[in-house]
Amino acid sequence: MDKRTVFVTGADRGLGLEICRQFLERGFFVFGGQYFSKWTLLDDLQKEYPDDLVKVTLDITDEQSVLAAVDEVRKYTDTLDILVNNAGISGKHGTGTGDIFDHELDFEEMLRVINVNAIGTLRVMNAFIDMIIPSFHKLIGIISSEAGSIGTCWRYSGFGYCMSKAALNMAGSIVHNRLHREFNGQVMLFNPGGMPSYLGTTQGPDDEMITKPLREGFTNAKTSAEGIVRLLLEQEHFKSDHPAYLQYGGNSIPW
Repeated sequence: MDKRTVFVTGADRGLGLEICRQFLERGFFVFGGQYFSKWTLLDDLQKEYPDDLVKVTLDITDEQSVLAAVDEVRKYTDTLDILVNNAGISGKHGTGTGDIFDHELDFEEMLRVINVNAIGTLRVMNAFIDMIIPSFHKLIGIISSEAGSIGTCWRYSGFGYCMSKAALNMAGSIVHNRLHREFNGQVMLFNPGGMPSYLGTTQGPDDEMITKPLREGFTNAKTSAEGIVRLLLEQEHFKSDHPAYLQYGGNSIPW
């Protein structure tokens, strides 16, 4: 394939959908991981780019689904330049929001969130790594959160989501060690900023959530995606023995 390739997980809506759009506008061949087939935004985007966007059914918690996604991508290419791990959940509303004195914390739900956000993302990286190594970019992007930063932690609560993102950051760091030091590849982690989100919901897409911030101080999916894709394509500026951990605007985040 002459075009550079990228796989974006969680591409049905919001940030993942906009990341797909940004790469398409830059001439990439895009594979969009689709979890909720009943939503049509990814279908609409495919109509705009019928020759450059392929929908791939993907549930990152299901090993067989992930392996089937690899097989689907291999029908088009033997290499994957960029893998963007965007799929994730926040958990049931209110879960883990109590502090250490709360005796009704839902530990099972916390495990579910960690399984999706950290283990699920690692499952995807593990499945696609053999396609990433021979590619041009050798690049893995991970949508993390400032909630996963231990160095800036200010919260009294939110255990499940915060712990899942901290574990996700560690997974990215371990993958980066091998990818960078042995193959000159790279892992980059991003805080996409506070924005309207469907994390963990089955709510249908709303176009306003893509372009309008929820409240003052928040961003939107389009702005965040523009920043993240720009930084991914500037990967050479961030190469080091440690993975980049960045705000979508480019500022570094303490681990």
